[in-house]
Amino acid sequence: MTFTNLTPGRLYNITLWTVSGGVTSAPLVRQDRLHPESVSNINATEVKDTEISLFWSPPKGDWDSFEVEYLDHSGRLLKNSTPSPSITIGGLRPFRNYTFTVTSVSGTLGPASLRRRSAPVSAVFQTRESVPGSLNLFEPFEVRWGGGEGFQAHDDNEFNYGFSLFLPPSNLFFFF
Repeated sequence: MTFTNLTPGRLYNITLWTVSGGVTSAPLVRQDRLHPESVSNINATEVKDTEISLFWSPPKGDWDSFEVEYLDHSGRLLKNSTPSPSITIGGLRPFRNYTFTVTSVSGTLGPASLRRRSAPVSAVFQTRESVPGSLNLFEPFEVRWGGGEGFQAHDDNEFNYGFSLFLPPSNLFFFF
């Protein structure tokens, strides 16, 4: 038996029984759901340095939600779920490529055995370059003449920054 004109992602109740010589068997009842179709046209509607807003065309047929997967900066797979064909993903790193994979889900209510997912669709987007952060604290270095070695500047705080300039002592130098 072949069923035609069925809707992708829809839950169907199927009841079958046999009839032989005027005798009808007990019905066999089963529920099953078709896999939803995939999304299409994944686009980034807004791209920032640490955030990307995505939108896609929902599939034809029945669907309940969408799953969006991507790898974070440490390579960990993150999964977000949304009931609408759009999502904003934050916590991203500036000026990086991210591959977002969107899957349609049908059957979020009820038993997991009746939950179906579409084939995944992926798109790559890059976050914008970030502006440098503002300077919150500035402490000058100690600059001293190092004798025959030239100028030396040191900062003995916990970061232990330092540099040395080896310049002849007879010349006049301006630093801007």
